Amino acid sequence: MDEDRLRTFELQIQWRRLEAKKYKPTIKTINRNQLIELQQRDSNLKPLFALVDKPKHDYLIHSGVLLRKWRDNVFPPSAAIHHIVVPSQLRP
Repeated sequence: MDEDRLRTFELQIQWRRLEAKKYKPTIKTINRNQLIELQQRDSNLKPLFALVDKPKHDYLIHSGVLLRKWRDNVFPPSAAIHHIVVPSQLRP
């Protein structure tokens, strides 16, 4: 009887591990609110949040999302590209 209960318990643990891997969020599967929450909880991004709107730094918040502004020196400032700063949890 105890062996059956132990085996059932082991199977439950294996199932939970598989489910956790299966439903791991990705940048493609989360919504904007979830992205904002993950960015704000990521301790690696706290220094970047501190740089928002500081002179000579290209970090900004648009609609709650932390972005990095980039442009090639050849192109005019209006041709800047905005990159989403991806939280550590969502990086490969």
